[in-house]
Amino acid sequence: MRSVAIAISAKKLFCLIEQVNLDLQDKDTSPQGLMLPDQNPYASKQHKKQLRSFMSEPQKVFEEGPNSQELLLQSGCYIFVRNKTAILYIVKTKIILVGGFLGAGKTSLLWEAASRLTARGMKVAMITNDQASELVDSAFLLQTGLTVAEVSGSCFCCNFNGFADSIAKVRAEAPDVILAEPVGSCADLSATILQPLKEFYGQELSLAPFSVLADPVRLRPILNGENGDLHEDAAYIFRKQLEEADEILLTKSDLHTDSGLEERIRAAFPDTEVHRISSLTGEGVDAWLERALTGTEAGLRLLDIDYDRYAHGEAVLGWLNGTVELRGSDVDWDDYTRLLMKELQQRLSEVPVGHVKIFVGNGKAFTVGNLTGDGRVSLRYKAGRSDCVNVTVNARVQTSPRALDRIIRAAFGAAGVPFTTTERVWHFLRPGRPAPTYRFAEVVSLR
Repeated sequence: MRSVAIAISAKKLFCLIEQVNLDLQDKDTSPQGLMLPDQNPYASKQHKKQLRSFMSEPQKVFEEGPNSQELLLQSGCYIFVRNKTAILYIVKTKIILVGGFLGAGKTSLLWEAASRLTARGMKVAMITNDQASELVDSAFLLQTGLTVAEVSGSCFCCNFNGFADSIAKVRAEAPDVILAEPVGSCADLSATILQPLKEFYGQELSLAPFSVLADPVRLRPILNGENGDLHEDAAYIFRKQLEEADEILLTKSDLHTDSGLEERIRAAFPDTEVHRISSLTGEGVDAWLERALTGTEAGLRLLDIDYDRYAHGEAVLGWLNGTVELRGSDVDWDDYTRLLMKELQQRLSEVPVGHVKIFVGNGKAFTVGNLTGDGRVSLRYKAGRSDCVNVTVNARVQTSPRALDRIIRAAFGAAGVPFTTTERVWHFLRPGRPAPTYRFAEVVSLR
């Protein structure tokens, strides 16, 4: 956690406040770019009451109050009053953005990171992202007790203001670290997310070097100049994600031990750090966290990217997000989830899979299933037995949305447990053309 302290006299502080007439939402006129709680929708009533008391009789606070007082301006921004001197104290929140193609292991890594940071006594918040609502990641993370915000219906880059609102929302809980995971088919994040964050929120946030995860199975043909099982424009997105990384993380090192792959990546991207990592075994996770927590240079390069190819690379993928309620009689939902994942694995064996995620929960217990592009199925946690669960499914597959819809529905029907089904929410779609809120042409320097 980094901080900045600015000491000013009480008289000067009052002049600044009077000068802007308490309208501090405009960063061009606000001292140190701060937003007072009366304009901050996430500030608590107690904070607003403290501020109103201070603003109505500021001299009384200084002359009759204790020698040392603390007034919260917003999460991480304080006024300390000591011996008639006001100190604006700005605590920067570390934000770690992790990119990488669908199925690379981003959610697994961020959950492992959150667990390790929490064990150190740090408070962690997470921001998830998808092209539609009903996110398995959000459903899972909310069960863990973490502070979670979600940007759904568009990617971070095309809804930067929504992303900024989510950052403000979780910062109200005063986290030490914010972990953020953009949509797995997104690229050009340095120009559309990292540079705007540095430009507009550089005083409030400390950005970690931008890590991009790469699954070795998908990476090998890319390094050979081939596409693997991906459409050529989807493979184009994969390559562009690697090009803009500050650090490339070779994931699933517990499954892939080819040491020569690291050297090939370094040869292809000589100016980028490359490291192996495994969320399952923990290999490299602590070292990566140390680099993320101490590193301050993020978004060091900008892409030359063809947005027509980028848009088509996303559009060749069918997306499905949905939640259904299943009711039976004393159903073993762990067995059911295994059957469902096996059905999905078989029915999707002939098409390239980005990922398929399943969350099955009854409010007290849950299980999570995951199918990745290499055909592997993993299951975590136990939902146990009950009469009713909600099942959330997220699928990203290189096929038409309607075909994907038919496959997913057929898998539900074939899993073999008698129940009644109530559809809560069900979306299947192709992502629209990326239209970033901002796209910077130069790297922003914070020095």
